Amino acid sequence: MSGAETKLRLVAPGKEVRLTPGAAGVLLRILLKAVARAKQPQTAKERQR
Repeated sequence: MSGAETKLRLVAPGKEVRLTPGAAGVLLRILLKAVARAKQPQTAKERQR
């Protein structure tokens, strides 16, 4: 990275949530993609947002 870190924030409910195995897999893929995207350098267009 170029010195600036991108932070990823996850807002989760205060109580336990039960997920089906399929839903848990989808959530895991979403979180992994979000982390990977946060690690990539931002383009000029994304910084303008």
